[in-house]
Amino acid sequence: MIINKIFFLTAVIFCTYSISVAQDDSPKNRIVMESNYHYGFLMPHSDYMSYFVQKHVQSFQFQLGLRTDGKKDWHYSYNFPILGLGYVYSGLGNNNVYGNMHALYLYTDRLLFQTIQFVLIWEIEFLLVQLWFRNISI
Repeated sequence: MIINKIFFLTAVIFCTYSISVAQDDSPKNRIVMESNYHYGFLMPHSDYMSYFVQKHVQSFQFQLGLRTDGKKDWHYSYNFPILGLGYVYSGLGNNNVYGNMHALYLYTDRLLFQTIQFVLIWEIEFLLVQLWFRNISI
């Protein structure tokens, strides 16, 4: 229950905090911070699997990136990508069976297409994942 409150509080803080980007080229104005809260469920595909699913899956994702500034030719070629580092935590529905997932990753966001009403972004991530179990003797 305390983890749910921490997830919610952290998501609210990071979602309401925004960084405004000014016209100057200082590195602090190129920093991009993003956080996401995901909530879902595991759907058992057979009756005996419903025993393992005890609660909904909740995950939290935090990304910190640096927007390229156009000082190099490849910045223009790839439409000023964002390069950064991210962290994901996820409870997988049953801590005793599935455990928790922690992932640290490098990512790049590339803007492919943008109009007034539509934005298409391509993101590539390179992950390092660790699963922690409280009890793995099944």
